[in-house]
Amino acid sequence: INIITRKIAPTWRGSANTSYTWSEDSDRGDAYQLGVNVAGPLAENLGLRLGATYARTKPDEVNISSNNGAGGVVNKSLNGVLNWAPVENHNFSFEANYGVEEPLAPKLLVPNRNGVLTPQGAFGSETERTNFRVSHEGEWSFGKTRLDVYRNAFENKAMGEYGGSGEFEEWIVDGLWNFEKNFVWQHKFAIGAQYRQEELTNTDTIGTVPIDYDGNVITGATLKGDTAAIFAEDQITLRENLLLTLGGRLDSHDKYGEHFSPRAYLVWHPAEAWTLRGGVSKGFRAPSLKENSAGAATNSGGNGCRGLIGMVARDKSGNPILDGNGNPLIYTSGTCWMAGNPNLKPEESTSYEFGFAYDGAAYSFAATYFHTDFENKIQYAPLGYFEGRWWTKNENIQRARTKGLELTGQARLPYDLTLRGNATWMIETKNLDTGASLITTPEWSGYASLDWRATDRLGVMLSAQYTGEQLSGGSTLTNARTEFDLTTAYEASDTVTLRAGISNLFNEKVSGTAGDGYYSPGRRFFVGLTTRF
Repeated sequence: INIITRKIAPTWRGSANTSYTWSEDSDRGDAYQLGVNVAGPLAENLGLRLGATYARTKPDEVNISSNNGAGGVVNKSLNGVLNWAPVENHNFSFEANYGVEEPLAPKLLVPNRNGVLTPQGAFGSETERTNFRVSHEGEWSFGKTRLDVYRNAFENKAMGEYGGSGEFEEWIVDGLWNFEKNFVWQHKFAIGAQYRQEELTNTDTIGTVPIDYDGNVITGATLKGDTAAIFAEDQITLRENLLLTLGGRLDSHDKYGEHFSPRAYLVWHPAEAWTLRGGVSKGFRAPSLKENSAGAATNSGGNGCRGLIGMVARDKSGNPILDGNGNPLIYTSGTCWMAGNPNLKPEESTSYEFGFAYDGAAYSFAATYFHTDFENKIQYAPLGYFEGRWWTKNENIQRARTKGLELTGQARLPYDLTLRGNATWMIETKNLDTGASLITTPEWSGYASLDWRATDRLGVMLSAQYTGEQLSGGSTLTNARTEFDLTTAYEASDTVTLRAGISNLFNEKVSGTAGDGYYSPGRRFFVGLTTRF
């Protein structure tokens, strides 16, 4: 069967799924979701796929600005794909997606800056997204081709105390040509190109305050950027069990010029079940329009603020700012504004990777060592307290290095049990300019799951996620923790599947040296149903 024509389903089919999640803590918001998909033929060479989703998460009835809870949100989306195969080996696709995200505010009253109890504002912004794509896939005598044209856009309307809005639009053209040639060795070539045009309009700032971190009013600005790239890859079969891949990418940026990034990778199978692999690659990442704009800050209550932990708020003269009790104001947790920086340089990297894998009948395992050297790595750095708000700012780290080891494994056990796991050991994550560790990267993290196929229709899985001790900012640490989840799935019939489970089974809390002011949703329960028709 030709792969291209399989995009058109032979008969009309569909599915619907729904789920409901609630927390053991009554102050935490419940969540439910509904999704429907249908697909089928309109004519012999014409097929249609339609989908819709609705998801609603109620806000936590706590002071979310203190990082003790999460705001609510409603997500609604529609999507459709029309596939047309006018002749054999050719397919045209026309795709459209539309989505709206609306934040929900808690009903709880909290004190404002003057100590007056007021309703909390919604955390986030109302965002409307539209995406369109037209593509062609073809098989020719000279190989296979794919051409995609995208338009992605969103309009962001900030809600709550500060107002602000913004619009973003990008056009992308992607082209790819795959073909094979046999000279000296067997070669599989991939040659492609990409063109991207972006435009970011800040009426105030994109979903944030109408001032920058120095208190200057942002009266509105439109940023534009064009980038282009060409790339090529050659997978060479040196021997039946030895593959060499060579490639390169040339990026052209209207602000940062041209940059070439080569790569090489070798894969060797010394025996049927064993694989040895390794390679080196260069990387290049230009700052996005948002990262490049001082007026395009983003409100965050998560990792973007952690560099502030332990910082003392100071005025422009350098004197400590006092809180309502007359003590120095110190950031421990909560929201902040993450600002862009027009002086950013592009991020460059050199990465090395070496590993091995074994894939046997009863068990498999793999280990990979990775090492990356960065120049001008882009990261949010603590900025301070300005205009009554905490700020971080995109900055370059001139030199940084990360290296570590990734381990994965799987074993098929008696009694229809399967054990899976992976772990990452970050040997080093260092800012080479200062010697300090990079923020929010735990030394150890891991995941393990035990699957039990109890019957032909019933499956049960117990899983555990471990996150090691990690630096949150300054000398502040977040303690190590392990969260367990229990899930079940039961096939009630050929068309109906029931699901249920418990997330954070033992109600693990997040804590650290800055206290317990970390968001931790606690134990949650869920049920779900999927039906196929």
